Amino acid sequence: MRLSEQLRHKLTYSVMILMTLPFVVFVALPSQWNASSTTLYISSLAGFVGVILLIWQFALGTRAVNALLYRDLSWPLKVHKILGKWGTLAIFFHPLLVVYSYGEDLLYVFVPSFKTDFEAAVSWGRLGFAFLVVLWVSSALLRGKIKFRPWKYLHYVAYLVLPLVLLHGFYASTTLATNNFLLGYWYALALLFVCILVMRSLHIAGIGKHRFSVVENSALNDEVQLLRLRTKASKLRVQKGQYVYLQNRLLSEEHPFTVLAIDKSGTEISIAYKVVGSFTAKLRATVVPGDVLIVDGPYGFFTRELDAGLALKPIFIAGGIGITPFMAHLTSDSASENILFYANRTPQSTVFNQQLRQALGKGLINIYSQDVGKQIGAESGYITPALINKYVQKPQAHSYFICGPEQMMAMVTEDLLSMGVLRQQIFTEKFGF
Repeated sequence: MRLSEQLRHKLTYSVMILMTLPFVVFVALPSQWNASSTTLYISSLAGFVGVILLIWQFALGTRAVNALLYRDLSWPLKVHKILGKWGTLAIFFHPLLVVYSYGEDLLYVFVPSFKTDFEAAVSWGRLGFAFLVVLWVSSALLRGKIKFRPWKYLHYVAYLVLPLVLLHGFYASTTLATNNFLLGYWYALALLFVCILVMRSLHIAGIGKHRFSVVENSALNDEVQLLRLRTKASKLRVQKGQYVYLQNRLLSEEHPFTVLAIDKSGTEISIAYKVVGSFTAKLRATVVPGDVLIVDGPYGFFTRELDAGLALKPIFIAGGIGITPFMAHLTSDSASENILFYANRTPQSTVFNQQLRQALGKGLINIYSQDVGKQIGAESGYITPALINKYVQKPQAHSYFICGPEQMMAMVTEDLLSMGVLRQQIFTEKFGF
């Protein structure tokens, strides 16, 4: 029996809590409850719990791990970000409370000293803390102000934080020195980190990825390209609505793209991508037939309810290149009764309109925000409750699948909720990226 994603999420939270219990139960209580001893006790708990959260953050930021545990990779990535922003604060409390208890100033937290073995062990923690502060500030406070690539490269210091923190615990913690059970548990956590690191390293090195040759990289319009890839060495099992990651070479940047189509043999896939940013601009300008791209995946399960027959009669809502997860569903033999609200700026910026019109007939509703042009029957403006009510008799009796820019998906979702559509009837596409 396959576990549902909701149950997987609940189990994840449960395991997180269970992993903190050994420290909550076995860290010795103060012999006397005064300000100094109480502060040290709380600092010890904060440090140990913070390490558990750091390990989970590292694990949930590892695609090779997430692919084994979840089908929807956007959820673990979301939790990874939450832990990075708020869970890290537990670690921050540890040195700050120690400083308060010892009566030291803040420089004690940051200035390393290697005069004694104990000071050296403390300094491993100081270095880990300093790296963690850099990570937290860049991700929690400055993420919107830092470009993706500098932020990503800065993020690599995360590989140093946990080893330094674990070493600090081994050689500086009196709790671990006096409790063999917790010391053994600390060794187990260190081994868990090593296993995750090995999985992450193997994935970065290309283990489990596929090499595809470029067959075609041609323009569908001024903004959208059609990329066809073929392989002889492996076969992909791609379900409708899934996506893959593309790389030009190992260790280079990678981005997710929905699989537009796959042939019956599983050896040729098609991807339609919009040129936005330097990665896709380079993909259009430099990739030619015969080149080799690295493909990782497939991932995601956006339209799984359709494939399993669990959804109510579907309404599809796409914005621009967000049409790609729906193409296999909307151009199948049984697609003629479907309804698609397809929003674009102009008819010229729209892709696959002819195929969709042939498959859906009047079920295709084109909406153009800038220029309707000469297209008969097209709507102008944006997707609104009034527009949905115009074409859908009982909006509450349908499931809605939405893919497009994040702002558009958020606005349409709020509109549907205001119309009485239940949240569990609304599905949006989110890449694990």
